Amino acid sequence: MNRLEFFKEIKKNLIQTAKELVSPIIEDDIEKIDSLVDRISGFNWYPLENLDPHTMKKGEDQFIKNQPIYIYPDGNEMKAVSKLCPNCGNMLHVFSYENKMKCLQCENVFPLQFEEETDLHFFRLKKFRNKWYIALKDS
Repeated sequence: MNRLEFFKEIKKNLIQTAKELVSPIIEDDIEKIDSLVDRISGFNWYPLENLDPHTMKKGEDQFIKNQPIYIYPDGNEMKAVSKLCPNCGNMLHVFSYENKMKCLQCENVFPLQFEEETDLHFFRLKKFRNKWYIALKDS
């Protein structure tokens, strides 16, 4: 190895070391900024007890902050949707075998596999330290 290759290798290793030292600090700052933005916008994160997409075979109904929510696995992720009909406000019924929700009052059907095509309200979920959390807006 000549001198030029030696100094290139040292430069590459120093840059890699600096990246490894700085990345945890930057990740902490990003988490703090995300938390601040959530607080400013009025969202709080609430823990979901004993839920894991790998162990869930079907969805589960939960009431969190007096809101009916349906939580279901979607591959390695989980999704959460409001169980209130966006048209009439009545409770939706879940047909997990058909992957849809239906309002028995106004007869509207909402497929769960097309998030962007339905009027349903989907909630943000995140996994932090092997525990799932849901973001709910404070009233």
